[in-house]
Amino acid sequence: MGQFDLSIGAATTMGGILVTKILAGPQWPIPLAIAVTIGGGVVLGLINAFVVNRLRVTAFIATLGTMSILTGVYHWYSNDSTVYYGIPPAFTDIATTRVVGVPMPVVIMVATLILLWVFLERTQTGRHIKATGGNYQAARLSGIRVGRMIAIGFVVSGICAFLAGIVLASQLGAGQLNAGEGFLLNSFAAAFIGAAVLKPGQFHIVGTLVGVLLLGVLVNGFLLLNVDSSFQYMVSGAVLIVALAISGISGRHPRA
Repeated sequence: MGQFDLSIGAATTMGGILVTKILAGPQWPIPLAIAVTIGGGVVLGLINAFVVNRLRVTAFIATLGTMSILTGVYHWYSNDSTVYYGIPPAFTDIATTRVVGVPMPVVIMVATLILLWVFLERTQTGRHIKATGGNYQAARLSGIRVGRMIAIGFVVSGICAFLAGIVLASQLGAGQLNAGEGFLLNSFAAAFIGAAVLKPGQFHIVGTLVGVLLLGVLVNGFLLLNVDSSFQYMVSGAVLIVALAISGISGRHPRA
């Protein structure tokens, strides 16, 4: 889509805290609590789109602002404390359940990837979103409602971030403050790694999956070797720079 969304890390944390706070309160059915939380991702996406489309603020600054606002909101909403009391065991079972031997978080990831691939590659709206990211002015002049495409893109981003927060909260068994903090850099690194492989210069779902798996292998390797977490941040940053450099050398740097 040609836009940055810097609010995804804070949105992931907010998703985890929101779903756990709902479940720790009055007895809500887990599917309803998850649906309401994902609705929060829709609201975030619409807010980002409004600021970008209507207020004419660049996406980089707009989402930086919403990231800061979300950080304040989840600190206030959680009373600056981890949410863990009263969470039903059935919610934490989501992370440990296996489907044909495959962990549920992996199933959710694969299902999300398939849905996004079909959406972007096999629907008219997906093609319009890609056209908007490829050349905004040309897409607008060709009759594509670029503002609507940008809104859809931000809504999808918000939904995915809040969904990630739900899965993370299930894995941790709690809604932790700043739990999604480390996901922002890694998400960008994975996307740019994907733009440097298979289809140089283009962001795409399969390439992003390759980036996610590469970073996952690196992080797991660091954990097995007991490498200090500060070194992990340094390597993630270096990987992002290398991915950007490879895209630039290819002569078709992705627009973002």
